Amino acid sequence: MSIDTQSHPTAGGPTPKVGYRNPPVATRWKPGQSGNPKGKPKGAKTLKSVVIKTAKSKVVLKEGGTTTKLSKLEATVAILTMNALKGDAKSMGLILALFKEHLPTETENAMKLPEPTAEDLEVLSSKAKLLELLEQASHEHDPGTGG
Repeated sequence: MSIDTQSHPTAGGPTPKVGYRNPPVATRWKPGQSGNPKGKPKGAKTLKSVVIKTAKSKVVLKEGGTTTKLSKLEATVAILTMNALKGDAKSMGLILALFKEHLPTETENAMKLPEPTAEDLEVLSSKAKLLELLEQASHEHDPGTGG
């Protein structure tokens, strides 16, 4: 004969239902209790830190007769560019996508113009005055304006 623990009252009343999404009361999280009390270990590496460390590590790249020490990321872009120049279609697509994503556009370049100097402003002002004088002179000698 089995005992139905669900219907037998205990000292505090009937036992709550235990099952899927209903853990026993004794093992439930207490208010303010952390699910990871020790936290992340100090030496633990994240995927991001591993990728950054790997990309920054140096390799020797041989181009023609010269050797150059580059980061793995720089070497990857250099090799990708060389393969694209040799006619590899996949490399061309990848390098063009990288250029499109990371190189400034013409509008961004135009927006980065240096601030005009005092001399530049003086030249522009004198040109504007000269244009005004020429416009006035052309209206005075134009027979259609009545002048």
